[in-house]
Amino acid sequence: MFRDVLIGGTSSIEQFPRYYDGALPMCGVLGDHELFDFFLDYNLVAQELAGVHEYPVTENYATVTVPKILENLGLTGLTPGGPDTANERGKQFRAIAVNRSGGPRPGDAAAFAYWKSFPFTLATPPVPGATLAENPDQLSTNLLTWYSPNRPFNVNAGVQRVRAENLPARLSNRLTQIPRVNGRPGVPVLSLHGLGDMFVPFSMEQIYASEVAWHRRSRFLVQRAIRTVEHCEFSAAEAGTAWDDLVRWVERGKRPGGDVTTKPRVVARSDYGCRYSDRAAYDAGAGTRRLFPACP
Repeated sequence: MFRDVLIGGTSSIEQFPRYYDGALPMCGVLGDHELFDFFLDYNLVAQELAGVHEYPVTENYATVTVPKILENLGLTGLTPGGPDTANERGKQFRAIAVNRSGGPRPGDAAAFAYWKSFPFTLATPPVPGATLAENPDQLSTNLLTWYSPNRPFNVNAGVQRVRAENLPARLSNRLTQIPRVNGRPGVPVLSLHGLGDMFVPFSMEQIYASEVAWHRRSRFLVQRAIRTVEHCEFSAAEAGTAWDDLVRWVERGKRPGGDVTTKPRVVARSDYGCRYSDRAAYDAGAGTRRLFPACP
């Protein structure tokens, strides 16, 4: 039998490489600090396109500023599966948000409509002396980020640029409150991630896969895309199958199948995510499953 399998993030298998025999991250923050870059991007790009600027945000951001942003982008009445109310600037904002969260993929428009307001709630007024856990914004930056599409409005020319307030913490390899993940697994890692999750977006998987490949450790990584929108919305069958496959991989060396995450043309295919998504959960109309078209 194996010693232990990590259910959750992957930073521990890098910090304690001899402790675990495998890892099963589900909806994991595999891109570490880049998650907070995404939240910064979301707010600053929306502000630029809406013509309403407030960063750092104040106590009135959520109640006064955000409603103005949504109104100016035509997003106030946008709902999953409803009519597309976004104006030209709102459509560009949505396209940028989709690209920054994993690229064009099945269900991306419905996922954006579902999550449209949530990333605004994560922008909070700065608190002097706050810890990383209390204020992760101190790690985020967009100094080198190029937003696409950059038409019809030139977002990159006008968007506010922000330096990382706490660069040492961002670069540290220590086990901090928001630990760095370098992409250096030494044991089997099988991950599950919802395609439409924009709390911890699918781009986290893509970042991790690229870092793992850079370190020539792709043999340790298998990733599976699940056609859901809510955060960590996995059925018992999806989680149980992943667990059983990971156990076989650890105990017998049988590497299971997975999805390619880093090839945009593959991710954009209409059937992407079908292979490991629970068909019974879709047939039952569970959760957000029906925000995706039926799999062939």
